[in-house]
Parts: sequence; C-alpha cells; structure tokens
Amino acid sequence: MVRNTWLIGAPFVLHLLLLAPQVWACSAAGPNGHIGEAVNVNPSAQSIQIRDGQTGSPLTFRATPEQLSGISPGDRVLITFTKDGETLVAEKIKTLR
Repeated sequence: MVRNTWLIGAPFVLHLLLLAPQVWACSAAGPNGHIGEAVNVNPSAQSIQIRDGQTGSPLTFRATPEQLSGISPGDRVLITFTKDGETLVAEKIKTLR
C-alpha cells in the first residue's frame, strides 16, 4: 500500500518542482514586469518577442535598438514595461543568467 502511494505521489511532486520556476516567474517580476525567453529580437523593427515564463504565451514589446543590444534569441530576460494603448513598451531589459 505504501509503495502504491509513493508511485502515485512521486510524479505529482516532481511535476510541481519542475513547473515552480515558471509559475512564479512573472509574479516575482511585479505588476509591470515579465520574465521569459527571447524568441525574436529585431532592432530594425524596434521589437522583442518573448515566451512568457508564467503562461508560455508570446508577448511582443517595443524597444529601442540600444535596449536590444547584446540580447539574442534563447536569452532569458526580465522586461519592465509600460503600456501605450495596447502596445507594451519596454522601459528596461535585463538579461538573466
């Protein structure tokens, strides 16, 4: 009986541990912050698209070429932003290691 409980419970606990960093990512960034993986960095279009660490959804931010300097697809970033209508405008972008 104990062994059956362990076999059922262990995958559940493992699942929670693996998802925990993603679930807490944007909540930890605050109300005007997102943490995620850079998917598309386009200085000429002045934009960066990330895969949100909490929801997995793509988010696109307007950003200056200077803000995008040194950021590559695959980098994990913290973006603090404001909204201009429906547009998300990056105020600060920090690469996380």
